[in-house]
Amino acid sequence: MSIKRTLAAVLMVALASVACDQQGRPIEHTGMDRLKPGMSGELDVRGVFGVPELIIEERSGSRVFQYPQGPEGPRTFFAVIGADGKLVRVWNVLVAETFAKVSPGMSRDDVRLLLGRPGTERPFVLKRQTAWEWKFVGDDHGTKVFYVMFDEAGRVASSGVEDPSLSSGR
Repeated sequence: MSIKRTLAAVLMVALASVACDQQGRPIEHTGMDRLKPGMSGELDVRGVFGVPELIIEERSGSRVFQYPQGPEGPRTFFAVIGADGKLVRVWNVLVAETFAKVSPGMSRDDVRLLLGRPGTERPFVLKRQTAWEWKFVGDDHGTKVFYVMFDEAGRVASSGVEDPSLSSGR
């Protein structure tokens, strides 16, 4: 019996170490721990994430690569490549601090540049609004939905977070 417990403990430690980076943080994307700001280049980023869905050219010469993780994936990664071709930063934008930047009156383009492509887009004909939705992983590690409601002019009317397990709709 003690051999089984020992094997189980070793297996659990091995699985836990595979799922964390060198600082003990969960790895959100396979290979992301290989990317080093200031050292990794565009080809390294593409090797981990593939072809970006969108590349935004900044005035500074930097480029922002957007990587939504599937139509219903709970993460969207942005990678900034500096004018020197080196990685500046890579991060998941589907987090509370980014959602807090969405405000009434913003355009669809503004929201798209901030959060990346939405997972779903749903019209609410009677309200004369359209919802963009992104699934994300909440602080409780459960799947949540951040939504943005756009008015007929394509401007943010409202936004918020829903827990699909508790939701009865908007």
